[in-house]
Amino acid sequence: MAADRATMKGHIAKIIEGVPNLEELSAKQVREQLEQKLGLEQGSLKSEKATISEIIDEVLDEQKPESEAEEEEEEEEEKKPAKGKKRPAEASPEDTGKQPKSTCRTKSGDEAPKNVKKIQESMKMTSAKFLRDGPTLKIDLCGNELEGPPRTFSSGNKG
Repeated sequence: MAADRATMKGHIAKIIEGVPNLEELSAKQVREQLEQKLGLEQGSLKSEKATISEIIDEVLDEQKPESEAEEEEEEEEEKKPAKGKKRPAEASPEDTGKQPKSTCRTKSGDEAPKNVKKIQESMKMTSAKFLRDGPTLKIDLCGNELEGPPRTFSSGNKG
């Protein structure tokens, strides 16, 4: 180990205390600052990543006020559902209006069917029937008419 654990813990505590927003601080940044404080070459503490992460967790736990720790424990207990019971879905502020994310109207003006999978299951046809009875696709592109009869592609797909 490049430095003893107690020395590293003291330096890490000072590094963490000097940061106003801990969410912007990464373990890598702490390690790099620790290398500077200990006068080590850059990257020399890479082998101690796990140890440094443990020390960071210890320092953060020690710095956290007791009331905050109790509040977190209570929140965790509230979040855990009872065994065998599902947690109810929480409504976000945007969901209170209950407007659909998107809508789709057909050419006739009707709303698109909700149970598309069931409808598709009832309409299944064999490849041979599709190739024999499938409709020919007709497209008018700037006065040029294109026709595409049902066929089998080189990939094996039909269309």
